[in-house]
Amino acid sequence: MKISKIIYFFVQLTASFFSFILKGASSDAIYHFPLTRNYIPIINNLIKGRKVLNLGCSETSAVFKVNQSQIPQKKYWFHEYLSNQADHVFGVDIDTLKINDMKKYGFNVEKFDLNSKIEINTKYDVVIAHHLVEHISNIKTFISNIKRCLNKDGVFIIKAFNGRGWAYDASVDLHDLNNTDYSNPKHVMTYAPIPFINMLNENGLSVKRGYFICSNRYCSIISFFNKTKADDFFLICEFTDDVR
Repeated sequence: MKISKIIYFFVQLTASFFSFILKGASSDAIYHFPLTRNYIPIINNLIKGRKVLNLGCSETSAVFKVNQSQIPQKKYWFHEYLSNQADHVFGVDIDTLKINDMKKYGFNVEKFDLNSKIEINTKYDVVIAHHLVEHISNIKTFISNIKRCLNKDGVFIIKAFNGRGWAYDASVDLHDLNNTDYSNPKHVMTYAPIPFINMLNENGLSVKRGYFICSNRYCSIISFFNKTKADDFFLICEFTDDVR
């Protein structure tokens, strides 16, 4: 780390510590989300023997790097992982070249623009958006698409980059962004967990379980005192009855 980021880290750590002491336990459910580094077992329990729709299936980044011993970092690693665990997996993505390439690998995938209404007639037990919502500009249409694809008793899994995370705060405060998201220049929206959950609730989604995910030691230390500084947040949601 640069010296400026080391200094910034200690400033944030000190602020998080005193905030923790002064605030104490919060009644807001989000502050009781556990911290984790390995969310593979959580996904396994949700997709085993089930029919899964993977949104943004061409994901190839190393955001799962903390689990390299369990999932090799190779092309289309996450979709392949899902395909090996679930009973049936269908993937969609907007990238024509990657979709055509995935078909050559034998994956069951098609091209769809998730910012527009999509026509998928099959219902799925689990719909997964893994590091996808950051790329979605029309969130209401996106959620409407999920309603049409998810079974009544199904679950919607979201893993999203945390716009309130320590690494992002450091990049903003130290002027490293250069008009892009520090982790991906194609991101069009960055979400903080509490406003994001409020937005989901307003659109008929209920968060049943949530986790904060830390992938580096600096984030883990700060998040010990302030969980909302974690790198990512992971939500398991269901649609409420009144939107069915």
